[in-house]
Amino acid sequence: ALDFDRRIASVPYSRYGDGSSQLWAANTKGLRGSYRTNICFGYTKCLAKDGENSVMAGEYETQHGFEGLDSERIAKSAARKTLERMGAVRPDIGRYTVVFENRVAENLIGLIAGYFNAKAVDEKTSPLAGKLGQKVFSSELTLTDDPFYKNGAACRPFDDEGYASLKTTLVDGGRVNSFLTNSVL
Repeated sequence: ALDFDRRIASVPYSRYGDGSSQLWAANTKGLRGSYRTNICFGYTKCLAKDGENSVMAGEYETQHGFEGLDSERIAKSAARKTLERMGAVRPDIGRYTVVFENRVAENLIGLIAGYFNAKAVDEKTSPLAGKLGQKVFSSELTLTDDPFYKNGAACRPFDDEGYASLKTTLVDGGRVNSFLTNSVL
């Protein structure tokens, strides 16, 4: 990160971490299963200075194995994001086209994830109550809970209650298609 540009004055935060877990599940209906998962992450935050102006930004990456992390990519991305903040100003009030970076979009989806909880829908505490089959979102949005996505954080062959994992499309072309639930409400 320091070699990326002379304006990168320091890298005050840089971290690596990893862990692994194993889940065992058994029940009186004959389930006996287990699976193991690993996670590791790399994080870098840069401080850039240009005269009196100074800004900070960072980058992180998570993977299921150390071999998937690319420290050079993380460092360069952290430096680039930091430099992109140099000279930033607040825009005037108005209408603007906005393009979200993947992680920002991920955070926005996280804000509404609870709306798809079937218990909240049943109790009418979700704004999606009564909206099944209706177009609520942009036609451009399809949202899928995919427990088989190899690089996903919750990749698993079965859920915590022992049911086989299923790929579930929650929103299809803007239409509310499904909700998520536990077997015990």
